[in-house]
Amino acid sequence: MTPLDALYSTLWLAGQLYAILNPISVIPTYLSLTESLDNDTRRKLLTKATYVVLGLLAFFSLLGFYLLGFFGIDVNSLRVGGGILLMVIGIDMLGDVAQTRRMDPHEVMVVPIASPLLVGPGTLTLLLVSAERYPTPILLSSSLIATLGVHLTLRYCHHLTKFLGRNGARAMGRLMSLIIMAIAAEMVHAALVAWGIARA
Repeated sequence: MTPLDALYSTLWLAGQLYAILNPISVIPTYLSLTESLDNDTRRKLLTKATYVVLGLLAFFSLLGFYLLGFFGIDVNSLRVGGGILLMVIGIDMLGDVAQTRRMDPHEVMVVPIASPLLVGPGTLTLLLVSAERYPTPILLSSSLIATLGVHLTLRYCHHLTKFLGRNGARAMGRLMSLIIMAIAAEMVHAALVAWGIARA
């Protein structure tokens, strides 16, 4: 793999990860939980959540391929199962955005914000499937870029909501949902091609 190919693969995978992490859909919950906090506290909590997201992505980037081998799971079987799961997640995201609740922001920035709202089953499925296709450095680099994108999105979400408006933010969240469903369709199609059921 040439350096240019590696860069393209890294950015492509990072884009897929960002779409599945879908931080835009978390913005309403995040704003509701942190609206009463000062800027320093809000940044500290966001940094904590960011580290959790990066840690989970790095863990499955490093061990994902070995987990497949340990459980004896064929990557194409995971593509079908994961693709169906992603499709369900994408359809679910097309509905109402996450509803806010009266919860302690110090606790919920890790659970459920970092996981499972950001790093959920769909994210882990993509990493496990990608571990068979990409080398570890690309997985880790893509995870880092996607996590940075999540951090910046939530860090400056106030500006984003002012620019787009709440309806615009919802529209962006739904666009991410469509991208997730497209990724899901590609995963299922790749498995069917590998099994000789469909044509490339």
